[in-house]
Amino acid sequence: MSRSSCRSFDNTPVPKDTIQNILDKVGLCPNSYGPHTFHTFVVTNKNLINDITNAAQQSWIRTSPLLFVFCSECGNRSYDSKAMKLYNIQDAAIAQTFSMLAIEEEGLGSCWVGGFDQEKVQKILNIPTHLCPVGIQVCGYRRSKASHSKKVPQKSYSFLDSSVLGIHFILFYSILFLCLRHFLEFFAKGHQC
Repeated sequence: MSRSSCRSFDNTPVPKDTIQNILDKVGLCPNSYGPHTFHTFVVTNKNLINDITNAAQQSWIRTSPLLFVFCSECGNRSYDSKAMKLYNIQDAAIAQTFSMLAIEEEGLGSCWVGGFDQEKVQKILNIPTHLCPVGIQVCGYRRSKASHSKKVPQKSYSFLDSSVLGIHFILFYSILFLCLRHFLEFFAKGHQC
């Protein structure tokens, strides 16, 4: 699979059947404990996109003809413990990931936006208070061909049957570094052995 973030879109509107295909694929995503606890708001209105752009303080979003705003349930239900709220956010993130892959499969570009003013987006879209916006998937037709940046080597973030050894080395060197730093600070203050 080859995918990269897109932050520059042309003005071509995304057809409704393409949007529906994306939503159908999002509906296939797994979730933590049964019924889907995420909700997806589809935004094609240019005024709303401009308002959301301002709420995110990321001007490139304005070039997109389509946004998917993913929300998790965060309301006043009896099962809404701290753990359940976390599961709901995870479910929304899984759904957003599925949307990213579905968007790519439809020949469009996209970019995940996690930094935005949640309260402003909630007001802009009249999202009910029991739902919390947790992610925005910006999408549309790419203005230019995708360029793939160099990715971090997989071996630097994944381990097969040896993660404990790798973690022990990381912990050992972290502790050694902290001890050395404290030792140097101790002597920098004029203390002697």
